[in-house]
Amino acid sequence: MWTPIHSHLPDSAAQRRHDTTAGAMIGGLSPSSQEGTEPMPYDRVTCLLHAVIACGITLQMLFSLVMVYPRPGRLPNAWWEVHEIAGLLLVAALGLHWVWSIGPPP
Repeated sequence: MWTPIHSHLPDSAAQRRHDTTAGAMIGGLSPSSQEGTEPMPYDRVTCLLHAVIACGITLQMLFSLVMVYPRPGRLPNAWWEVHEIAGLLLVAALGLHWVWSIGPPP
């Protein structure tokens, strides 16, 4: 039979632990600001990189609708090249976002 991880805690403590963990994962709230309504602040670079990644993925989906896939005997159209270059730029943006989120070593 499955037992909850926090079964050793009193009901109120287990509920507080569950609420804190869920709050940290949903909506970007830190456990310490659970009582308040302040979301965790992000710097401009993080917001910009997130916007670039979101727009890039959307554009990739749109490019895939109009491009001609290369096959034997059929050349791709220009949208294939745009899709390919945009994909490489998107991977670079993802890498930058990852490196920026890690930050300098302590």
